[in-house]
Amino acid sequence: MNGQRLSWNTITSLFLCAAFIGTMGCSNVSYLKRNVKGPFFKDSLKGGSSIAIVENGAFTKSGWSPGKDGQLVYDLSIMPQGMISLDVTGLNRTAGDSIFLTLFEAPDSKYADPFISKNPYKIQLSLNNNVTNPESPFNFLWTMKTFPEGTDSESRYIDGIPEGVRGYEKMITSAPMPIFPDEVYRIQLKWKSGKAQLLVNGQLLAEHDYEPLVFNAGKLRLVIGKSPVGDVFDLSDITISNVWVSFPSVYQG
Repeated sequence: MNGQRLSWNTITSLFLCAAFIGTMGCSNVSYLKRNVKGPFFKDSLKGGSSIAIVENGAFTKSGWSPGKDGQLVYDLSIMPQGMISLDVTGLNRTAGDSIFLTLFEAPDSKYADPFISKNPYKIQLSLNNNVTNPESPFNFLWTMKTFPEGTDSESRYIDGIPEGVRGYEKMITSAPMPIFPDEVYRIQLKWKSGKAQLLVNGQLLAEHDYEPLVFNAGKLRLVIGKSPVGDVFDLSDITISNVWVSFPSVYQG
């Protein structure tokens, strides 16, 4: 009898693990009432290579520099809560406004418009020019729209939030912080339990309060460097290292 009970419990445990986790694996750490395996990855970029798809740019002993049009492209599974962390040096506020981090639902089409510019799940982080925004170095865009399952692409990739669709979309400027080109800044985006935060060197610079949503994207794409929705990239001298993507409670950087 005990042997049968053990076998049944084992089967039940494996079934639940597979149902909730899919291919992510099992762990003793629980988030959102489901087990996760983490962290997802850490990419130092200091060894002359990356686990990302690398489009242009150049590796140096300190990390990776995008130049005028370089991109690091990471494909991620859905992350209803998460942490993205990266170290950046060479930020220059005398350059033009530039998006240097873009997170969005990975579209079936490679074309940017409307699949990225009107993406139902889009986060953008921009460095501001100090002439147009003398006090606030960053712009933090947060977009999250939850459409009913089965909604066609034409209805998903639209401007704004249509009536009857749960979502949040807003851009805010960050709190003041001095930025120097020769310093290294640890930039972190964190979203969990209805709060999306921008932290730089541990200091909270911007925060969005949104309704926690179970987002129904199949997969996400993270682009670091020149944004797929940016015409010009004026941060060609930055160097990026130590990219870490994980669940917030797993991050140990």
